[in-house]
Amino acid sequence: MPRGVEGTAYRLDGLARCKVRRQAFDQVSVAEEIFGRDHELARVRGFIGAIADGPRTLFLEGDAGIGKSTILTWAIAEATANSCQVLVCRPGEWERGLSFAALGDLLRGDLEVLLTTLPQPQRRALEVALLREEATGPAIDARAVAYSLISILKRIALSGPVLIAIDDAHWVDVASSRALAFALRRLRTEAIGILATVRTPDSGRVPLTLGLNLAADRYERLRLQPLSLGSLHHVLRSRLGTSLPFSLTRRLHDASGGNPLFALEIARGLIADDVADGQGTSLTIPSSLKVTIEARLTRLPRRTRDVLLAVAALSQPTIPLVTAAADRPELVDQDLDRAATAGIIQMDSERIRFSHPLLGAVHYAAAPAGQRRRLHRRLAGLVTDIEERAWHLAHGTTGKDREVTSALEQAAGSARTRGAPSSAAELWEEASRHAPADRREDLWQDRGEAAMCHYLAGNVDRARELWESVVVEAPAGPLRAAARWRLVEFRHSNLDTAQQVEAAAQALTEAGPDEGLQAIIHHTLANTLAWGGEVNRAQPHAAIALEIAERHGDPLVLAMALVAVAWVEFFSGRGIPREIAARAVALEAATSVLPLENSPRYLLVLMATLIGEDPDACRRELADLGRLADQSGYDVSLPLLLYAMSGVELRAGQWDAAARYAEMCQEAAATTEQDFRVPLGLCASAMVAARRGLLGPARAKAKEALLLATRSGPWYVEACIRAVLGFIEVSADDPHAAYGWLAPIIEREEAGGYAEPTAVHHLPDAIEALIITGDLERAAVLVGRLEQRGQALDRAWALATGARCRGLLAAAAGDLETSQAALRLALAEHQRLPDPFELARTFLALGGVQRRARQKRPAAHSLERAASLFEALGAAVWTARARAELDRTGVHRPGRHMLTPTEERVAELVGSGLTNKEIAGNLFVSVKTVEACLTRIYAKLAVRSRTELALKMTSTPPA
Repeated sequence: MPRGVEGTAYRLDGLARCKVRRQAFDQVSVAEEIFGRDHELARVRGFIGAIADGPRTLFLEGDAGIGKSTILTWAIAEATANSCQVLVCRPGEWERGLSFAALGDLLRGDLEVLLTTLPQPQRRALEVALLREEATGPAIDARAVAYSLISILKRIALSGPVLIAIDDAHWVDVASSRALAFALRRLRTEAIGILATVRTPDSGRVPLTLGLNLAADRYERLRLQPLSLGSLHHVLRSRLGTSLPFSLTRRLHDASGGNPLFALEIARGLIADDVADGQGTSLTIPSSLKVTIEARLTRLPRRTRDVLLAVAALSQPTIPLVTAAADRPELVDQDLDRAATAGIIQMDSERIRFSHPLLGAVHYAAAPAGQRRRLHRRLAGLVTDIEERAWHLAHGTTGKDREVTSALEQAAGSARTRGAPSSAAELWEEASRHAPADRREDLWQDRGEAAMCHYLAGNVDRARELWESVVVEAPAGPLRAAARWRLVEFRHSNLDTAQQVEAAAQALTEAGPDEGLQAIIHHTLANTLAWGGEVNRAQPHAAIALEIAERHGDPLVLAMALVAVAWVEFFSGRGIPREIAARAVALEAATSVLPLENSPRYLLVLMATLIGEDPDACRRELADLGRLADQSGYDVSLPLLLYAMSGVELRAGQWDAAARYAEMCQEAAATTEQDFRVPLGLCASAMVAARRGLLGPARAKAKEALLLATRSGPWYVEACIRAVLGFIEVSADDPHAAYGWLAPIIEREEAGGYAEPTAVHHLPDAIEALIITGDLERAAVLVGRLEQRGQALDRAWALATGARCRGLLAAAAGDLETSQAALRLALAEHQRLPDPFELARTFLALGGVQRRARQKRPAAHSLERAASLFEALGAAVWTARARAELDRTGVHRPGRHMLTPTEERVAELVGSGLTNKEIAGNLFVSVKTVEACLTRIYAKLAVRSRTELALKMTSTPPA
């Protein structure tokens, strides 16, 4: 049967035919999410959008399995959705020897219609080339085939942009390649683009030569890099339908080199073999990959393979090391050259590496165990790195060995000191496996150290398993007490707050005379209770922790005790204990970086974020803490860091950044196996959505977060989520529902001793809900509490929102004069509060009161300011509310009615003589936003300069 009709996508003669060819191939469907390729997708989307400007080509390059075809499939769907006509070709390796096979693939579908549009010589040439007609008579001219392709492409392009999508372009047959290149060289303005994938290292000899005649800006090459660890985690979870342990994901990432196809194949093999966690287990390479790799390796001589085994066994193989380990060192250069020529290894100066990590993994796994042990013992005497020497000793030894255990312990301590907790964890675990039977305490100690390092590196589940094993196996005493404490301090996912307190108390009874352990357990009890909503009960434990720590003298223990005291002081309403915090920061700096939950620096910046201090200073400090966490390998700290960063940007009016950090917080929590911190990211994300007016999605996210937080705690997180739900219902004009969410926070604060007004940021919404429902008495009590706390602590947020609530309360009682005075006081306090959303709410409240007092022009001014701020932020619901209130004033501005509230405010500020930078600062927007706004204003008002605009604004005063 001739190659022919199967389906393509283009429009011809006004008839829309969107028939993208469907072909079974082992790639994910376009409906599935693509992880870790945001940059690549943006490049491809830009390429598709630019096809309308004329011919262009984009090559997607990368290793087999790296995801090129996945992106191509996505691009086909994207192009089709954007009304592009798509021609698809997916040649196979065996098709390279078939003339015009790829061309026939591209033109399948309505080829019969297309052929009728061609002159007879071109039509015959194409039909013969595609085996639709017998090749009788004179031989066809290849140029006739190419010209027929040009005619078809031009004809299709008359109906709109055309995307030619070619998967595995290195397998396009030569005849098709020449025809495509010939055609492209003769296209000038036609909207035709070629998107092709090519496998490296074949990209240097791509047969299409499609970019040779194009300008530099019309010919692009995009190399796909390996996926990051986090992105690979999401790919595995999405494709396999289950989350693998972090440690196993990391090992898969290392073994696959970040190649998603290879990682998935290995993971499926592990699942099929029922390997639960991969701890201490060699990763099984699937036979489909192993056979291919082994075939390449077995072509090499035995002596060369022995040299390559040393390369596989070394973490940093170099020519001198491999030579020293070889049986025939004088022939090593020859063996390495042979392996490099075969594409097995690559050499850079003296360093050696396999061209893909799987080559080394397969070769190492295939070697007999005895040969591997002998090699490791030899390498242990050659390497100088303490960690690598310890690993070689471990792999060269079977059974228990005190010398090996000691070497592994020293190496683990070195790894942790240099900021590599993941490596340290594996070394500690290996040390525990080699600990002699008569040194059980060493085994439990090593497990505890391994667990702590696993936790810091984000392998939280493995950390818990090791601590739990110590609790089960070790007798009562400091070792078991320390394991119990860590399960509480670092959040056992199956314990609620009450159970955590009970477990910590049990650890305290087993700590014995160890004062350092006693102090940190009291520290944990204080923090658990404080974050659990019981500050009054936390206070004695914080005091005891500090007393014992002062006596004990360990700087880190003292720093942790000071952190507990500082949080209790803050939540109790005694302000930020800066002297205590500064002392703790100095102690931390003199010792080591702590995970963020215990870091004094994080304590200070989180407090500053909550009370609304300088956002730029908070950004700088959080960025620096992020760098420290990254350098220390403390992945476990990322969710807390990102949550705080989202809060800073939310209150600064940078909602895109806030949303981005909130999503990253959720991803970091999932990646580091901290399910109890997922609600933090969901809460932050819900708040951004709520402020933007996306109330349905915001409500769904917040309720999901609340469900998770109710199970895992602490109370503080639950309170923050309830605060978001309360705000959502205030935005939705449902005050009864709003107060229903917020009342439990107020009750718990009163009972537990919370007095810091900015801890949860819920009182203004609760007060507004009470006022709307008519419960003025209860609202007055809460207003008094908010104002009193704000004055006692000089909290700009509490003073500004408290004064606004006082104004709303007075207005509800009919005292409009007192109301306006309070609202103007609120505006004065807003000068110290860099939160444009809260400022807009105050202007909205003032405008509403002024309208009720029949002060039309001032009311219109206040409401326009509110609408401008809301609009600039993207707060849709609140913008509509401000505009509706503005309409009720009945004020119109002749000649200026076509301006939006934001544009009008910008025009007014220009008229007052402010620069674009000053206007941007006043409105909490970027300078570019102001410039774009001015462009629109000039066009609407038919003015050409700032001077003309100022005159226009002053000549048409408000009615």
